[in-house]
Formats: sequence, structure tokens, C-alpha cells
Amino acid sequence: MTTEPTMLDLELTITSTGGQTSAALHVELPSRRVGLADSLPLRIDTVALRAMSLMPDDYGAALSRMVFVSALREAWQRALGYAEGQSAPLRVRLHLRGDDALHAIRWELLHDPVSNTPLAYRERVAFSRFLSSDYLGETPPFPPQQLRVLVAVADAAGAGMAPVDVAGEVRRAQLGLGDLPVTVLDGREGRPAATLANLADALRAGPHMLLLTCHGTLRDGQPYLYLAGDDPYRPTPGADVVRQVADLRQRPLLLILASCLGAGDSYATLAALGPHMARIGIGAVIAMQGNVPMKLVAALMPRLFTELRRDGQIDRALAAARAALPAEQPWWQPVLWMAVKDGALWRRAATTERGAGVFQVPYPPNPHFRGRDDELAKLAEALLGETSGPVALLPAVSGTGGIGKTQLASEFAHAYASHFPGGIFWLNMADGATIKSQVAAAGGPEGLDLPGWSGLPFAEKIAAVKRAWSEPVRRLLIFDNLEEPALLAAWRPTIGGARVLITTRRGVWAASSGVRPIPLQTLARAASLRLLLAPRHGDQGETVLADPATAQAADAICEQVGDLPLALALAGAYLEQTPSLSLAGYSSRLAAMLLKHPSLDAELEEGLPTQHATSVAATIALSYERLEPTKASDALALTLLQRMAQLAPAPIPQRLLVRLAERNPDDEDQAAEVDAPLRRLAALGLVELLDAGAASMHRLVAAFVQDQDNNAEANLARVTAKLIKEVFKINDSGYPQRGQAYLPHLNALINSEGCLGLKQKAKLRNSLGYLLRAQGDLLGAQLHYERALAIKEEVFGPDHIATARSLNNLGYVLRAKGDLVRARTCIERSLMIKERVRGADHIATARTRNNLGAILQAQGDLIGARAYIEQSLAIRERVHDPQHRAIARSLNNLGDVLKTLGDLAGAQHCYHRALAIRDQVLGSDHPATAQSLNDLGMLLCAQGELTEAQSYVERALAIREQALGPMHPDTALSLNNLGGLLQAQGDLAGAKPYVERALAIFMARLGPKHPDTQLVRRNLAALDEAV
Repeated sequence: MTTEPTMLDLELTITSTGGQTSAALHVELPSRRVGLADSLPLRIDTVALRAMSLMPDDYGAALSRMVFVSALREAWQRALGYAEGQSAPLRVRLHLRGDDALHAIRWELLHDPVSNTPLAYRERVAFSRFLSSDYLGETPPFPPQQLRVLVAVADAAGAGMAPVDVAGEVRRAQLGLGDLPVTVLDGREGRPAATLANLADALRAGPHMLLLTCHGTLRDGQPYLYLAGDDPYRPTPGADVVRQVADLRQRPLLLILASCLGAGDSYATLAALGPHMARIGIGAVIAMQGNVPMKLVAALMPRLFTELRRDGQIDRALAAARAALPAEQPWWQPVLWMAVKDGALWRRAATTERGAGVFQVPYPPNPHFRGRDDELAKLAEALLGETSGPVALLPAVSGTGGIGKTQLASEFAHAYASHFPGGIFWLNMADGATIKSQVAAAGGPEGLDLPGWSGLPFAEKIAAVKRAWSEPVRRLLIFDNLEEPALLAAWRPTIGGARVLITTRRGVWAASSGVRPIPLQTLARAASLRLLLAPRHGDQGETVLADPATAQAADAICEQVGDLPLALALAGAYLEQTPSLSLAGYSSRLAAMLLKHPSLDAELEEGLPTQHATSVAATIALSYERLEPTKASDALALTLLQRMAQLAPAPIPQRLLVRLAERNPDDEDQAAEVDAPLRRLAALGLVELLDAGAASMHRLVAAFVQDQDNNAEANLARVTAKLIKEVFKINDSGYPQRGQAYLPHLNALINSEGCLGLKQKAKLRNSLGYLLRAQGDLLGAQLHYERALAIKEEVFGPDHIATARSLNNLGYVLRAKGDLVRARTCIERSLMIKERVRGADHIATARTRNNLGAILQAQGDLIGARAYIEQSLAIRERVHDPQHRAIARSLNNLGDVLKTLGDLAGAQHCYHRALAIRDQVLGSDHPATAQSLNDLGMLLCAQGELTEAQSYVERALAIREQALGPMHPDTALSLNNLGGLLQAQGDLAGAKPYVERALAIFMARLGPKHPDTQLVRRNLAALDEAV
């Protein structure tokens, strides 16, 4: 059973009278009070502190230098040394006397003069302020079973403030408060709203704790609250709330004001509501200094309540809740004014529950644990419900090796231990042969302490423990590393109050198992950086990252290890033990060696917090070696795994996965054959299954698999071929947005260090260039087309047909960019090669003739343009079916030329033919169909049919926004055209937003010098002039 160590009480008194400021430091020992320093003169420069109000770390360091003068620093070090010798946490009570301006200082930012880190941002330092009161009433601690809580939440709708998540705040409060009786004022589900009148009625019922969440402000030195039903411009005076509380016969033990400026700001602290409440004699008041973000309240409150329920120590609970907040949040905003001397709001009566106080978690709390608030909340929601029976859905923290599953389970147990009066029991399920011994031992003196346990036979010890675990009392069983569903079925209690938490690599469970996976993702980058830097730099990580070069190197390390917690912990430990190695130097060495670098296969002087295997490769091998290549099912799974490892650490679409398994994604039966090997890999924790049949693999798992693959080069070649084939289908379909998920994989293979041939590299670049061009990324397309051309000229020579295809592609994108001279050179060279190699009337020349005609039209050579496009059309009509989409392309281009020549009837005939083909062959919602609709609409505009023209252009715009996206240049073209039509109809106000949107898109995608951008800019100027 764990017990909290006795705290060492330090009282720091700051006095300011008559322009003189002094400090004193006293220590409260069990038998006497010791004065370590008294009346030491200080100089606190409040003006300088205000100038640093937006730099909390600088503020705290400067304040520390002002307060901890030499003698006080020495006294502080003595007290600190005594506390360390007693292994005692600190309780620091700040007593401010005299000048009210002292209270406006952000004392919560005060740094420890020894470590130069914030005092109040440590779990082992309980920091509070003391404010004197003339209230003589006692606030005796209550046993927790008698406590009642009032939760009031109001949203200042219409007050121009950020919305308050009323339902979320209530839910988080109830979750943290557990089984304490709670009265809620929120105006939801038939409950009263948090108005002043309802608040007064609820307070008269005598709640021991009040949580009030709403917006607040200070006006003319007076506090105001935005309660439910308040006029946005006439909030409730804080004095009215204070009066209601002061008139109570029994005042609350604890008041929490989760409102802006509840503790004031840098100028008016004592005028705020929080200090007013402290002065009327409430035992403890927590309020917020400054404008508090609601996300801070959401993160702080659940941990605060959970910690408070452990032992009723309000200052310790706030210290733990503060320390759990990310460093980037304003953790210093909560201020605690505490009148109760030892911080105890209540005391827990001795319990007689079997297993009470048992805590068999084998790992201590990790001081560097960050970034898992959402997952902790999900576990709490699943395991802390009010049902008296077993939880129907068992939470299973799942993910690849090294993702932090065991660490999360350990931290949850430490954070929520008080919610399990029947104790917490930890079973390592990795080795089935040891489970019985672990279960039997749970009944012994260090566990349930069952009567007569020592004399029971082994089998009866197990049976006795299982019976105890089936009792109604709530206890937590943690099944760590449980990979086999049969073990869960054998050992989970089926009745009683026990809760089961699983950690597992298995990412898939049968619905009938009752397991609810909670997949762990890699850490967010900010949390990764803190984990990496904490061993070497402690709490100074943010300061270290202020240097751009250091920040870049640290970011690169996190990227190289894929934000995997185990790898980051190993890297951080390695950096701590090699202080002469710079982050940049380590990053370059890690990039060259990755899993083979000593840091990821380390022999550490001290173990990791969960005593994890100190090798990323060894961790992954535990899963990889369970594949049996001699089994047909595992052989296919292994092939799939090896090929997935060649791709980027990004979601791999289901169609590509099917191709990697040598199956046809267009055949439903063949596609279904890939489900089983994917589930097998997910069950081993090697891949993660995603929505729509996609899957992903962590970059370090991929690196390990590549190292183990004796056929890596062959697999790389197969993966490249399959990817090119799938992307070709997407490009050919004309729906480029479908290719978005393939972009990281194309780039990964292009940049691969594997032995891909130049021909394959050229094909990859050509595929990527085509996709980017279709998506509107002309600059990216040009880059890849140019490199593909260079490869083909090197491999095939300058006059090869393959070179001609690349010239044609490059010319097409250069024309779209407005570089007509270079575009024409490429296209003419391509046509010359094709005519010489294939012949003038070969179908291969038709596309190039069509493209050359479009370039000549853009250059103003309409006669030449018409000739080339008609030649292209003639070839295509001779070779293809009359309804072929290639014919529609030539028809559409010919219509453009005829329209420019003034032959509107001829143009209309071409446009209608093109539209009919596209509508029939490609569908009414295809981007090519939208092109014909757009062009036909603009022709109708030229003919004066404005209303009919508008309907065509609006249809084209709707298709393009849906199929190509809102930022595509073709979408911008339709927007500009629609704006022009509205302007022509006299709707200038309606036209302007469309033209403005078009200009913004062209500026972003094509740049200010592109002809289309300049055209739209002129259109907008003309529109502004007309308005």
C-alpha cells in the first residue's frame, strides 16, 4: 500500500510598506517553527516585470533574481537540502503583506533559485498564496462520503467570446469527481441554468465544493461574470455572487472559478472575484489570472479532481494537475488562495475493502510523460463509469512496439488510483506460462491478503483470487502485453466490479470479444521534442529550442525516428550520456545509420521508466518473428509487409495494397483475399488498419523490415511497377484528387536509396508530373517532367520516341504556365521525332498536333492553330470510335479556335459534339465534361444568351469544385467566367466575390505574372471601376 510522504512546509513572506520591501522564510517542522531568514531587503521592479508579461519564462527568472537575494537563496538551499534528506515534497505558502501591488505579480512563475525552473510547475512542490480573513468560522475537513459538489457552467452566447463547451465541462467534472454527489446547473437535459438566482438557491443547500465555469471580466476595478441569461453588455456583478456566499451559514470548503480574470491581471488582482472569495473565509479558492483559454480549463480540471479525490489535499492536487499540463499552455494561470493550514479539505476514513491500497504497478510515474491527455481521458471514460458490474467493453491500448502502451497504462494507474478502492493489480501476459503464478501471488500478503492464503494449494490460491476479483468492489486489473484472445477469455472476470485494462500490439479484435481498441498514435511533434530534450536539458527545453539551428536539428531527429516514444526516449538518454555531441551531429549520424546507430540499440547506464528493451529493433523483432513463412497465409502477409516497407510512412490506399499482393483490385474476390494477411499483420502490431481499407506502417518498422528482406531490390522494383500502374489508372480517369494519397509514395520511391533503374525513375517522375499537373501544381509538374526528360535523353538519346513523349508532356505544362516560347520548342521537337519514327498520320502524332495547335492559338496564329487541330481531329476520327474521348479533346480545341475566328456557329457545333461525347463516355460530373460546359457557356455569352450561359458555367463550376477542389486553376477559371456573366447582367455586387476568389487562386497557384492572373486582375479592376 502506498502512502503520501509528509510535506515540508515553507512560508515565504513578502512585505511592502512605506516603499520598502523585505522577505522572510520560515520552516514549519512537526514540533517547532524555524526562522531561516527575516527582514531581508528586496527591490522588486514591477514595471520591468510587466514588460515581460508575454514571456512567462523570462518573467519567472527575473522575479526569482529580484526575490532570492544572496541571504534568502542560502536559506532556501538549506530548506531544500533538509527536504531532500527527508525525501519530503515541499509545501510553499506565499504570504503577501502590505502594498496591494504585490498581489498583481505573477508569483506562480517564480523560479527556484537553485534549478532556475518554475516552482509551481512541479508535482512535488505545492504552491499557494495566503490572504488574511476576519472570518472566525471553522472549516473542518469532512469525510469524503459526506461531500456534495455544485457544478455551474454558463456560456456567454452572443457576448463575442469564445464558446464554452458546456456539455464537455460538465462531463469532465463528473468524470473527475467520480461517485461524489454532484448538482449541475447548466440548463441542459431539464436541469436549471447557471443564473444568479439558481446559483443562490443551490448554494443554500450547503455544497462543500463549487465549480463555476463561465466568462468573466474586470470593469472599473470591479469583477463581473457572464452567467446564463445575462445581457452580453450587462454581466452579473461579482459583488452579488460574493454576497450570496458570505450570507451562507456554511461556506464551501473549495471554490473554483474557471473564468477569465477570476484572479485578476497584472494590474488589478485584489479587485478580482477570487481574492474577494478568499477574504470572506472560504477554505481554498482557485481562480484564473488573465484571460484563460477554455482548453486550459478542459485539460486542468479532470486531473485536479482526480488528484483531489485521492487525499483531499488541494495544494498537492493543483500541483499535480499543473505539472501535467503541456509547457506551451499557460499552466501558471490557476492561482490558489489557501486558508486551511495543511491543505486538507477532507480526510478519507480507513477502508476495509479487500485489496484496499494495493498498488502493484511495477513502474514509478514518469516525470517526462506528456502528450497523451486524450488517451487518458478515453481510458477514464471507459473504466470509471458508475456501473456496479463489469465493464462490457474492455479498453485495449494498442499499437506497434515502442509506441508507449505500457507507459500509458502505468500513468493511468498512478493518476486514477483513488478510483479503485479494491486496489490495482498488474499482470504481465507476455508469457502464458507465468500467468498462473502471478495470479496466485495476488492473493498473498502484498496483495489481497486472503485469509489462509499461505496454506492453500496452488490451484486453490488461483481460484480464491478469481473469486475475490469477482466481488462487487471496483478494482483495476491491468493485463499488460496481452496478444492472445484466448488468454483474455481465460482470465478476465465475468462478474463483479473489477475493471480490466489491456495493453497489446494486436490492432484487431473480434467484435464478440468485448475489446475496444484505443490505438496509440505517434506523439505530436511538440511532445516529441520535450521527450527528446528532457533528459539533457530538463525544463529548459523551450529555451534551448529558441535557437533556430538547435530547433531544426531536434525536429530532424524527431522526424527520423517517426516520433516513436521508445526511440525518442533512447535518443534522449543517449544525448544525456554524450553531452559533447551536438544535436546536429547526432542527427547526421542517425540519418546515416538509423536502427544500427548505438543510441537505438543502447546499453544505458539507467533503464527506461518501464524497463523496456533498450533496442528498437529487438522490440519490433518480437512481432516480426511470429510470422511463419512456411505457412501460406503468413508467406503472403510477409510479402505484403516487405513491399509496404518500401513505401512512405503514410496511409497506403487499399487498391495499392491489393496490387502489392499480386491481386487485381478491380476483382472483388481477389481484393478480399488481401484482408486476412492485413489483419494478421495488424494483429502483430506491425501495421495499422485505417478507414476505407487503407493501412500504414511506422518508418522504423519499415526500416527493420527492409533490413531483414533478402529480396529488397526485387520487392522495390515490384512496388514501383505496381504504383506506376495504379497511378496511371488514376491519371487516365481524369479525377486527379483520387491520387492525393499516392503523392507521398511516389516521392518516397523517387528519393529511394534502393537500386531503381533510371527507366523506372523516369516513369515515376512522369506519373507524378502528370498527377501534379492535373491537380493544378504546374511548378511541381514541370520539375518532374524536366527530370524525366533528362533521364530519357541520357538513356534513350535525344531522338527516341520515349524522349518525344516527355517533350510533349513538358510542352503541355509549359503552355499551361504561360511559357509559350519554350512550350512550342518542346512540342515541335516532339512532333518532329514522332513523325520521323511513327509517320505523319500515326495516332501518336495526333496528341502532339493538338497541343501545338493550342500553343499557336495562344500566340495568336489562329490559321496555323486551326490547321494542326484539324489534322489531329482527322487522325483521331480515322483511328478511334466516333465516341472516343480523344476526339472530344480535338473538337473542344477546334471550337476554341473557331470562336476566336468569329465562327460562332462552327464553334457551337464542335462544343456540342464534344459535350455529347464526354457526357456519354465520361459522365456528367467529369472534369472534362465541365470544360465543355464552361466553353459552351462562354460561347452563349458571346451570342448574348446570358441566362442560359450562366446555367452552363454554374454547372461547370460545381463539377470543378467537387472533382478538382476549390483551389484548382480550372475552378478559378469558372469563377472568373461566372463573375463576368454576372457583371454583364448588371449584378456588380454579385460578380465581385467570384472574381476576387478567382484572383486569389491564380495568385496562389500560378503567380502574379501568369497571363491568367493578369487577365483576372484587369477584370477585377474594371469591375471596381464600374462599381
